[in-house]
Amino acid sequence: MLVYLFLYAGSFLFGIVLCGDKFGKWGKIIYCAGTGIVFFFVSALRFSTGYDYNSYASIYDSYSYISLEDVAHQRLEKGFAIPFALLNQYFDLYTPLFYATSFLIIGGVFYLIYKYSSVKWVGVISFLSLGVFFNSLCFIRQFMAALVVAFAMRFINENKLVKYLLVVLMGAAFHWSALLMLPFYFILKIKPGYILYAAYTAVLAFIIIFSYPIFNFITDNLFMYSQYSAESAEFTNGLPVTYTVMFFVVFISAFLFRKRLAEKNKNNNIYINCIWFAVFFEAIGVKHAIISRFALLFFIPVVVALMPDLFVVIKEYVSQKSKSKKRLTSIITASVGLIASFSCYLMLILINYNGVMPYNSIINMNTKDFYVLSDEPPSGQTSETTEVTTVSEVPEETVPQDTDINIEDYYIDWDSFDWDEENWDD
Repeated sequence: MLVYLFLYAGSFLFGIVLCGDKFGKWGKIIYCAGTGIVFFFVSALRFSTGYDYNSYASIYDSYSYISLEDVAHQRLEKGFAIPFALLNQYFDLYTPLFYATSFLIIGGVFYLIYKYSSVKWVGVISFLSLGVFFNSLCFIRQFMAALVVAFAMRFINENKLVKYLLVVLMGAAFHWSALLMLPFYFILKIKPGYILYAAYTAVLAFIIIFSYPIFNFITDNLFMYSQYSAESAEFTNGLPVTYTVMFFVVFISAFLFRKRLAEKNKNNNIYINCIWFAVFFEAIGVKHAIISRFALLFFIPVVVALMPDLFVVIKEYVSQKSKSKKRLTSIITASVGLIASFSCYLMLILINYNGVMPYNSIINMNTKDFYVLSDEPPSGQTSETTEVTTVSEVPEETVPQDTDINIEDYYIDWDSFDWDEENWDD
């Protein structure tokens, strides 16, 4: 827990110092680069932290026993599977998988924060307090897809449909869910308004009421979701309403200041729509946990661009309405925002959001721990996060309920191997 608290405190304190006018552009570069490096090490050096960690480790280990041709025929998205199957040819231990994915994810997020955040430290704090960083420790493939989608968002207002579609398709190479974003080139263009969101709310109510037949239709007709079942725990169980409320508060705040936000950045109308659809899928997730994962596709633009601009326009609004000095207004606005964001962040830590508690590091582990993944949940995790020990014999009930992995796709038929000792190397 201390690691996460130090991340938050350091991101805020160094941000206040380095992102001010005194240090100018270089202060912002040093801040984004420095905090990005720290985030990278926290992510890369984790061990059995996040519900999907052990599943990914087991999948990586399985590449030692199957050919690249077999990998190419698996359901797992090829943009993820093939590069890491090749990596396995050089590194047997699975830790390089997490080094590489952490570099791509953290590097991509902090590049976007540096390029598009009007207040860099607010972007970093939002990355933490909205749970997006914790998502990156668990849903690796889907987060990589969401990150690619975030790079495509700029093409919407630029009316570059072909480029948008191509980048989104690149994201789908990491996770099929990115295909959902193809029609959103047109949907996100619609100007935010009361009538629009009333219509969306009606659609949301319809989906929640008729969720089971809709889900069955999808799993029956889309091969990438054919392995899911309406009777599975990840569909029948729902998430706490807390997440939906948290994102809904952000949406309401952005919607109320939508005119000011649009004046500050023409893309903010798109990002307001993004936070609405994050709320949309989180609300469905209250009934069916697995659906909430689609919200991740909309989070990153909100974190890196909308939240910093929202902070600025609220600060300007408070300054105009009050007679306080500009510096005092900034302090008050930052303090209120900090208390609210830290409260959300602390709540996510205390409820063990996505299995990120306790934080374990490979630095503190024995060498043997890297080769044997426990079939019991790490200390402090609930029994719902039971981990996978091997790829070969995994009881159905041991698969994490909130996992992004279908372990059956990576089953190894050990009986097919030639066990004749005469063919073994000495």
